[in-house]
Parts: sequence; structure tokens; C-alpha cells
Amino acid sequence: MYYRHFGLDSAPFRFVPSGRDLYLSRSHREALAALEWGVMYEPSGFTLLIGEAGTGKTTLVKSILARNYDRVRTACINNPKRGFEGILRELVRQFGLTTLPTKLDMSAAFDDFLERLKPDERVVILIDEAQTLDEESLEELRLFSNAGNGEEKQLHFVLVGQPELIHRLMRRELRQLNDRIGARAVLNPLSAAEARAYLEFRLTAHGGSAARIFDSAALDYIVAHSGGIPRRINVLGHNALLLAYSTGKQKVDLQSARAATAEYESLLDPNKRERNKPAASRWQRLGLAAAGFAGLLVIILIEAGSADGPRHTGINYSGDLALKPPTQLVTKLIGASPSGPQTASVSTEPNPQHAAESPIRPEGATGVSKPLSSAATGQQPRREIRVRHGDTLQHLAVRYLGTRDRLQSLIDANPQLRNFNLIYPGQTVYLPASASQE
Repeated sequence: MYYRHFGLDSAPFRFVPSGRDLYLSRSHREALAALEWGVMYEPSGFTLLIGEAGTGKTTLVKSILARNYDRVRTACINNPKRGFEGILRELVRQFGLTTLPTKLDMSAAFDDFLERLKPDERVVILIDEAQTLDEESLEELRLFSNAGNGEEKQLHFVLVGQPELIHRLMRRELRQLNDRIGARAVLNPLSAAEARAYLEFRLTAHGGSAARIFDSAALDYIVAHSGGIPRRINVLGHNALLLAYSTGKQKVDLQSARAATAEYESLLDPNKRERNKPAASRWQRLGLAAAGFAGLLVIILIEAGSADGPRHTGINYSGDLALKPPTQLVTKLIGASPSGPQTASVSTEPNPQHAAESPIRPEGATGVSKPLSSAATGQQPRREIRVRHGDTLQHLAVRYLGTRDRLQSLIDANPQLRNFNLIYPGQTVYLPASASQE
């Protein structure tokens, strides 16, 4: 297909999580260390991994499941919206237990299963998309985690979810579960340098290189518009390759990168669709090129009688995957509840350079965007600002409003924030309308 046009042995930007394509940034290494610690040693019964959609949480989970732990038996729940009873029924199936009609019977069967474990064995249950669990199911998981009679806890849960899971755990009704969570990690978006390294890693893994396939300007444009999200990098890189292939280009140039980004952003913003209508002809050309290639392939197969299948290359994980001893784990608080610190990120090593990296912004963007049109909103224009690494609302009040005494006016201007004590790099915050005229 199109990737052979660029000298690649297979498609470099896959959208299905795969351990083969696991790229480990500093944040990914920390998260993987936290998962390994939770699987092997965490005594509390719960480990938490938080990250925005597309940052690679499921890929890390799959890499953990692919490892052969002699003393660990694992199960993975990919669709927790089925509720606690559905989760329990899936656990019974994955561990090969007899399926029983009622929840009580299945719980009793699982208790018997835990009692038959050897003293040094552990059962680890990974729950992906855990933010979709309702409060009742989360509380039932907490109660279910008490199963087993051994002195050492042999049943452990790893909750993997998006940032809204943190907000839910900080509610008063879930405080007991929140207090039970031991190891915690946050998977952050890639920095600009890491995003370039990620692109290089994916292309090298499939027989190419960024310098050979992408113009430097095209590479910079994709990185700038990706937001540091690996899934978005995959989409933009894949579409840019397709567009360059459809026009017969030997390298992905800036024009192809811009067109791929416009296609992607127009799907997210209906207002941009009218401006990007010419893109339809590009996809028509791509369809014609693909059809022509398919016809040629049929002719070759008929004449040759056989064809070689796609080649695959084995890829080693990058980075140091060794788990640090517990005495070297560094805990960084990112939030608190009335009962004390609750949300923390587990880190395996300090890295002063990481904190100094700037968040990724689109080409030509600054920390403050242009005011919204008052004609479009019917209100006074407000300025948008992007949260930087280490920012709090108090910092923003001092930086943009001149004094922390105006913190309340900044809070009033942002009713969309669920928790004023917890904001993330790249998040949008609005200044009060009066500030846009100062």
C-alpha cells in the first residue's frame, strides 16, 4: 500500500494500541514504573494511572499484560460500563471459574479462588476507562477488594482513566476508596522534543526515518498542532503520508502537513468545513490512486501466482524499563482532599529539564489568544489563556490581573472548571471581561 511508496515495510502510524510501538517518554517511564510497582509490590490494593485521551494509557496496560510474571495472574476489563456484576462475570470467565447465576454465588466462587492461591501469588485486575464507572460500582470494587484471608493482600486493582476520575475520587462519598489508593501516576502529553522523537521512533520501527520521509517544516507543523498527544500525532502523520502519496510526492512537504491538519481540525470544528471543501478532491485522488494500485496488484498476482506478504521487524523497547526500589520512588503531590494529600504522581527519577520544557503550541501561537468576537458571542470579548506547567489560578491572577486579590473574579469567569485547585497544562482559562479591556 501507500507506505511502500516511502520505502516502509508496514504502516508506521497505527491506531490500535500495540506493545511493538511503545515509545517511552520520561512521563511514560514513570507511569510504567508505577504500574509495575502496583502489579508486583503495592500493599494498599489499588494503583491509579491518569492521563488524557490518546496519551498512551491503554498501550502501557497492554505492555504490562504482555509480560510474564511468575507470581502474578492478571485480568483486564476493557468495558467497565457494564457495572460491577458485569465486571465480576468477566473476571470469572477470564480466570476460568465456573459461571454461576447470581452475583453472590460468583463472589463466593472468587473467594474460593483466592484462598487456593499460594502465599506468594497475586491477582491483579486492570480496569481501563475507569472514569466510566458509576459511584455504586466504585464502592462495590472497594468492598470486593477486601476478599481473601491472607495476611498479605493478594487481590489488587489498577484503575486507568482520564482526569475526570480524579475529580470523582475527591468527592466525599468516595473518600474511603480514595484513601485506599497507594501508587499514583499521571501520564502527561509529550513535549515538543519528545513528539519529534516519537515520530522518529515510529518511522524507524517500520524501516524509515523522519529526515528521509518528512520535510523539516512539515515535521515541525505536525508537532506544533499535535498538542503532544501520541494518538493525534498518529492521525496527522498517517493522513499527511496519504496525501503526499496521492499526489505522487516522494516526501511529505509542508503543504501535505497543512492539508492533513486542516482535514483533522475541520472534523472537530464544523465552522471550518466550508473553508476546507477543496480537501474532498484530494481524497478522491487518493481513492483513484488506491484503486489503480489494487488493479496493478491483481495483475501481478495473476501473472506471478503468488506474492510475498508484508515484512515485520522486531522492535525493542526504548528507555530504561527497570523498576526502581521503593526507596527511590519520588512522590509529587498534585492535589489534596480534606483528609490530607490524595492525588500524587509516582516518579522514578528527577529530571530538571522536563520541568523547564515549554508546552506545545500551534505555529505562531502565544500564551494569550486573540479576544473572542463580541458579535459572535453577544457579550464583552474575553481573552483565552493556556495553562502552563506549574500554573495555579492564583499564579494566573497575579500574572494577568496584576494581583492575587482578583482571584475570585478569575474563578467567577471560569464556571466550566470542575475543581479550581486542579488545572492542567494546555487547559483553557478565560480572563474576566474587564481584563480584556485593560
